[in-house]
Amino acid sequence: MLKIKKRFFRSFPEMLSFLQGFSVKLPGLFFISFCWVFFVCATGLLYAESARETASPKYVIDGDTLVLKDGRHVRYIGINAPETPKRDKKGEPYGNAAKKFHRHILKNGNIRLEYDRERKDHYGRTLAWIWLQDGSLLNELLLREGYAHCLYDKKNHKYWDRLLDTQQKAMKEKKGIWKDLYRKKGKVLGHTGSRRFHDPRCDIAGQIAARNRKWFKSPWQAYLEGYSPSKKCSAAR
Repeated sequence: MLKIKKRFFRSFPEMLSFLQGFSVKLPGLFFISFCWVFFVCATGLLYAESARETASPKYVIDGDTLVLKDGRHVRYIGINAPETPKRDKKGEPYGNAAKKFHRHILKNGNIRLEYDRERKDHYGRTLAWIWLQDGSLLNELLLREGYAHCLYDKKNHKYWDRLLDTQQKAMKEKKGIWKDLYRKKGKVLGHTGSRRFHDPRCDIAGQIAARNRKWFKSPWQAYLEGYSPSKKCSAAR
């Protein structure tokens, strides 16, 4: 024990000298750390800014798609509005109303496009979250008034929780498309991965693996939990 104490006190001057040297270097380490944190934050801000851009609308196609003055077609992320009449297709209820509301909102000038993980869909359209000059999210406004329903995208879902909450409130108030939908009965089968629901009689429904199956007592219940109808099983609408 005595030998250990002697060794400790003999090495104390060397330890003190080391600590003094380290204290001289410590401010430098703090400075380097500060610079690194600043660089990371600045890079993040620059990336966030580059992920948004100002654009000028040219005209509205329907409730969830528009054309910019530079010619790009923009498809809104996270929502799906009723179809408007086409030459070969009959429109859906509230399709024209959604388009009219959409056009009215955009008459006030430029918008801001915010991108998610993907910038293009398989049709070549630009995918974006649309911000108005007053700071409102247009994707959300269309849901709030009942002119669209949530459309989950596993790769582009930055504001998903916010959209679903807005849709649920619109459903509770039975706005727009929700006025008549709650009357529709009959079970539908959901896919937990894609968050799409199907008519149980549809061939696609029969191909859903057991682990991914989720039954709903009605389309209303499926919409309420953020599921949307499969395009290939339109009878589920």
